[in-house]
Amino acid sequence: MKVKSKVGKPQLSKKQEKLFQAIALAMCVLVFPPLFGGVFVNEELARALAWLSLPLTLALIALLTYALFKKSFRKKLEQTAGKFGQYFVLPVAYLLIPFFVYFPIAIGIPTLLHHICYPFANSTTLVLTIDRKGSSHKPGKWRCRGSIWLKEYQLPTNGNMCGMNSLIWGLLSPGDKITVYGKETVFGFSYDGYKLHTLQGKRID
Repeated sequence: MKVKSKVGKPQLSKKQEKLFQAIALAMCVLVFPPLFGGVFVNEELARALAWLSLPLTLALIALLTYALFKKSFRKKLEQTAGKFGQYFVLPVAYLLIPFFVYFPIAIGIPTLLHHICYPFANSTTLVLTIDRKGSSHKPGKWRCRGSIWLKEYQLPTNGNMCGMNSLIWGLLSPGDKITVYGKETVFGFSYDGYKLHTLQGKRID
C-alpha cells in the first residue's frame, strides 16, 4: 500500500523570522528621531540612502502583491477591514510603503547619527532662504507652530523649521533670508537659534 507523503507549506525558519522582526523593529525605532525636529539632514547622504532603500520598497510591494494571490491572506484582510474596506486599504498600503521605507532610512538614519555625533560637532552659522511658511502661526493638525520651509532643503520631510517667534514669522515672505546658528556634522545640521538676515532684499543688521 502506497502512502502519499504530505509536504507542509514552506515556512520561515526561526532565523529568518528573527531577521524580519529585527528589521521591522529597527524601522520603527528610526522613525522617532526626526519627529523631535530641529535637524536638517545632509541631502546628498539622504538621496544616496533613498536610492539604497528602493530595493526594500520594491521587495515589500512584491511581497504584498504575492500575498494577494493567497486565499488565506485575502480572507484575513476581509475579516479585518471588511468586504468593502479591503478595497480602500490596499491602495493606501501601496501608496504608504514607499514613504514608510524612505522616511526611516533616508531621514531617520542621518538624524540618529547626527544626534550621536552632536557632542563632537562644529558650531556653524548658515544663511538660509525662506521657501514658504505655514498658513497660520498657530499649530495645526499637520503643522507645527511658527513653521517655515527652507529652499536649500528640498527632500520631503526635510527643511521644515518650527517654533519661530510670531513677530518674525509674520514679517517673513518667500525669498527672505534668516541667519541660523547651530552645530553641523557630516550627517546634518541642528539649529539652536536664528535671526533675520534680509527682508524684501534689504539686509537687516
